[in-house]
Amino acid sequence: MPSWKQIQPEILAQIVQAATGYLENYRVASTSWIDESEVWFTVICGYWALRLLCQIAPDALGRLNDDVWYAWMPSVLGNRDGPSDILHPMILKVAYQRAPARFRELLSRFIEAQNKQLGDVPVLNRAVPVWDVEIADLVRTKLIDSGLAPRAFRTVLGALLDAGDEAALKMATDLVGATSSASADHLDRVIQATVELLSRDSSRHWRLVWPILLANPGMATQVFGYFGRDPYSSDTSRFLRGLSEQGLVELRIWLSEHEAMLAGDESPTHGAAQIDSAGDWRWLSSVVVSVLIERGTADAVRAIRQIYDKAPDERLKRVEHAAQEIVWQKTWMPLSPADLLSLVAKHPLDHPVEKRPERRAVVGGSAGKKASSDGSLMKVKSRIRQLRKDRYTYAEICDDLGKAVRPPNAGWRTLSWPDAFKDPTYKAAVKSWISRA
Repeated sequence: MPSWKQIQPEILAQIVQAATGYLENYRVASTSWIDESEVWFTVICGYWALRLLCQIAPDALGRLNDDVWYAWMPSVLGNRDGPSDILHPMILKVAYQRAPARFRELLSRFIEAQNKQLGDVPVLNRAVPVWDVEIADLVRTKLIDSGLAPRAFRTVLGALLDAGDEAALKMATDLVGATSSASADHLDRVIQATVELLSRDSSRHWRLVWPILLANPGMATQVFGYFGRDPYSSDTSRFLRGLSEQGLVELRIWLSEHEAMLAGDESPTHGAAQIDSAGDWRWLSSVVVSVLIERGTADAVRAIRQIYDKAPDERLKRVEHAAQEIVWQKTWMPLSPADLLSLVAKHPLDHPVEKRPERRAVVGGSAGKKASSDGSLMKVKSRIRQLRKDRYTYAEICDDLGKAVRPPNAGWRTLSWPDAFKDPTYKAAVKSWISRA
């Protein structure tokens, strides 16, 4: 309750006494509910009594003896309805300090029960605030349990890797490296380990994984299927952004060459999600290209050319232009006054400049029409600055501009502002131009 301070002291003391009495005089009668992935009402009450003391009477929480903590450990681990805030980690730390063996015993039971009932082990989140060598050893033994479901296997592996467990990392890399000898029943784990390694640190693991995926197209289908199912997920973003330009080239060419096979239903379904439409693969391919554009490096431009050479697509010409434009934007530096004066001195004009009459420019125009003067483009920039000041999003700015003039040298100059923003090829370039307006 956020208004504890408004309660009269004597009433608050009675509440604390009631919570303390409940914890000291009652017990969780049985832990059989753990194996059924259920939560008893008594367990929930115990958790909220601990939480109440932690929030308003931490001294009373500290005075609970070890027997009380042993008895109510199921509430510490088993409550699924408590809020995830600073109080819960505090309760976990005190509980583990007072009854560490009981904590690990029940953690092991919860892992086994959730794996059986849910196919995953969300209870591992409870171990994060108190992680130590003993918990790492316990969790590592679960990693080699043949009964661990594929998704649970990845959760256990991820928890160990989050803790910097080198033994778990070696187990994962060894497992992936031995793919050729993996049985069909074991392939699910190989796929989950591969997905975890790539989504965690593709820059480190791509060179290990890539030759194995090349030699096992079915496995590659499952691994890339996981990332392609949601190409804008955090896992996919980390995977693609961690790849080098050469890694992105290899992936994009592979997707192009295998698109027909990947769109079919012939590949077996394993632990990772399987893509079942060609459109999903095209989205993943498009995101790969967008990542290259956003790199804004000469290597990225060369990578796009390399993709075009191996998997020709006329759209890649526009992609190359957009990528080159980003490179220019990132690397352009204005001349210093001294350099400018030196340049003018070395190349004087041989004839006077003819002053031409000014022409009025119209901001609007048909798709593909270049700005008739710098003045019309300046009006567009002024409008963009005003919209940004009014906190318009990029999409809303483009909708407002409609068919207004575009930068004459932009690769998306033939498209309207909304269409250019919606095109994955030019989205990054449009956002960059708007940001600099």
